[in-house]
Parts: sequence; C-alpha cells; structure tokens
Amino acid sequence: MKTSNKLMLSILITGIGILSALHLALFANYKQGIIQTEKELNEEQFTTHRMKTPKWLSMKGHFRVEITPSDHFHIDVENEHPEIDFRQAGDSLIISGYTAGVKEPHGAWYE
Repeated sequence: MKTSNKLMLSILITGIGILSALHLALFANYKQGIIQTEKELNEEQFTTHRMKTPKWLSMKGHFRVEITPSDHFHIDVENEHPEIDFRQAGDSLIISGYTAGVKEPHGAWYE
C-alpha cells in the first residue's frame, strides 16, 4: 500500500472516529436529560390555550401569526409577549396585540 493511500485511510478513519465519539457524547447527554427536546422547549416558551373552534377570526395589532392545520384548535402565546390578548365572542375569536401606530383602513390615518 502506498503512503498516500495510508494517509487518506488514516484521515478517513480518524474522521469517522471523531464523529462517532461526538454522536455518543450527545446521545449520553440526551439520555441524562441535559439536552432538551423540541417539545420541552416549546412548553417552556409558549403557553397553550385550548378552546372551541371559531368560525371567524379577527386580528388587530402588530404580532406574528402562524396558522397550522390540526385536528383540534388551540392558541400558543409566547411567554415573552403578555400584551397579546384574545377572547371568544360567540363564534368569533378576537385577537389583539400591540396596537400603537396601527393604521386603520377606515380611519383618518392620512392626517
């Protein structure tokens, strides 16, 4: 076997060994509970509110909304943004957030 082949083989084996050791270390930390899963992180950062499914949705203010199809209806509110308010009125869900500087389409916003 040539010297260049020996070098390439040793580099390849060393790389595989390093990646395997890293994988085993991460897996050991995951098993000990040091590394959190995505579900655990989501439960820490958001508060989930389950309610009946509305027919109409009204939103007012500056905030990010993500609508995802699901078999049940719930709202996840980020714990860092307590200014977001929501309420159900009949078959409507009304969500309001940070409203400073909101330009209403039917208001006198051009003044």
